[in-house]
Amino acid sequence: VHGEVKMGQVYGVSPVLEALGAMPGAVEAVYMLAGSRSSGRSAEVMELCRKNGIRIETVGKQALASMSHGGVHQGIAASIKAPDYAEFDELLADARSAGKHGLLLILDGIEDPHNLGAVCRSASALGAQGIVIGKDRDAGITPAAIKTSAGALPLFKVARVTHLSRA
Repeated sequence: VHGEVKMGQVYGVSPVLEALGAMPGAVEAVYMLAGSRSSGRSAEVMELCRKNGIRIETVGKQALASMSHGGVHQGIAASIKAPDYAEFDELLADARSAGKHGLLLILDGIEDPHNLGAVCRSASALGAQGIVIGKDRDAGITPAAIKTSAGALPLFKVARVTHLSRA
C-alpha cells in the first residue's frame, strides 16, 4: 500500500541533519540564511549536501520564515519529498525476524502529524521495527511529523493499511 508522496519543508538544524542522514535521496534542496556562518553543525549540513549532490541555496529571513510557517528555523530549511510507505507484510517480517524483541506500533486515530511525530520518538526509544497507521483518517508522513519526531520518523518503515483490525 503506497500513499501519496507530498513535498514540504523540514526546518531547524537537527531535523535537516536527520533528513540528510536518514533519507538523503528525498532531500531536494537545502536553504540557508544568507550571511550565516558555515561552522559547527551548519558545516556538517554543507558537507552532507556536497557528499550527496544536494543543492544549497542562500535565502533571506522572510523566505525562511515562510518555509517554516513562522516556526523556529535556526537559519536552515530543507525541501523534502516524503518517503514511500512500506508494505505491511514487510513490517511484519521485520518484527518476526527480531524474535521476542519484535515490536510493531499500530496507531489508530492519530490525526495530527505532530502527535504522530511525538509517538515516533517514543517508539524509537522502545526499539520498534515499524509503525502501522490507517490509510484514510490517520496522519501520514509529513514534514510536520518528521520535524516533531526529532529525526526518528525517517528511521522507521511505515505502512498504511485500509483496515487496522484486519492487519
